[in-house]
Formats: sequence, structure tokens, C-alpha cells
Amino acid sequence: MLAQLTDRGVTRFAIVGHDWGGTVGYLIAALAPASVSAVVVVEEILPGIDVDITEPGHDHYPAWHGPFNRAPGLAEALVPGREPAYYGTFLRQSAGPAGLDAATEQSYLAAYDTPGFLEAGLAYYRTRDADIGDVRLFASNPIVTPVLAIGGRCAMAPPSRTGCSPSPAMSPALCSNGPLTIPRAGARRVQQRGRAVSESTPLTTSPH
Repeated sequence: MLAQLTDRGVTRFAIVGHDWGGTVGYLIAALAPASVSAVVVVEEILPGIDVDITEPGHDHYPAWHGPFNRAPGLAEALVPGREPAYYGTFLRQSAGPAGLDAATEQSYLAAYDTPGFLEAGLAYYRTRDADIGDVRLFASNPIVTPVLAIGGRCAMAPPSRTGCSPSPAMSPALCSNGPLTIPRAGARRVQQRGRAVSESTPLTTSPH
């Protein structure tokens, strides 16, 4: 990704990363701190950071999907032909009590119904050990980039009241504009409370 940005002449930028994109943003900031002006992490706990999912997110987040996707051959055998049931169940559970409207859910399912999508998604879950190693490599030297962590109140990773992120590699001192918790939002908070998310993001990214 860094090489592609460089090829396009982009040398200074802010990163807004949702879910796994938050980990990607963290690693890019760690690798190229001079290039990254700010990082917004939306609903992500970095791989290898062991924290409990707090209430009420614990009651809504589908913790089953990680072990299911990491089991070799299991998803490949059970998901093809059943994509709406598999992805739809995950989307509805992770959305929390606010839920997703039918049109939004259908847009997700349409995006997921593309050749190679299942394989690409499973590959993410199955590189967990390598991802943990990458995060730990940088954890002893916290990034200096300003960070804003955003989480849904009913999701996996609502930001800590005492820190900007569940990760010790993102120092609480970096959260000049956060953390920010979106009430009643689950793991799909951009779709559920998009205005609250979009209005908060420039506070972190624009001054830099």
C-alpha cells in the first residue's frame, strides 16, 4: 500500500481504518511515521492485544466467527451457496440493538458475493500469528502519530475511558480528540451513525 501511494505521488496522508483497516493504519504509521499525519481507528482491537469485550458489546458481538474462519477447510465446505445465511447472520449480530436496515444489509451481501471474496477473507483470519508478531514488533515503541479511536457502545471495541485504544501500542497521550463512543451503535457504526463518525473524523485529520 505504501508503494502504491508513493507511485501516485502521495507522500503525506491521514488514515481512517475500520476493523482490520485500523490495524493496517497502525502498522503503516509505525513503518512510515513521517508520512502519516493522523490515524483514526474505527472498531478494532489490534491482533495479540488481549482485552475483554465489555458490556454491552459482549452481548452482541459474534465471537464465533473468528474460530470458525480460522479452522482449515471448515468455511470452504459450509459457506459456498449459503452466503446470505452466513454473512447475514454475522452482520445482524454485529450490528447490535440498533440493527441494519435491509438495504444496507443487501449492499453488504452484494459486495461479498464476488469471486475470491471468501478466500481473501479467510486468509486474513488465518494469518493471525504473523499479524500478532508484526504488532508486537512495534509495541515496545509506541507510534507518535495522533490517534482517534472510535467504537460503538454495543460493539467489540468501545474506546476505553482511560485510553484512546485497547492497544498499549497506541499511547493514551496521543488521543488529542478522543476516544469517541457512538451510542447504540454496533460494529457497523459508519452505517448506523454515519454523521457522528464523519463529523468527528476531521477533528483529528484536518489540523495535521
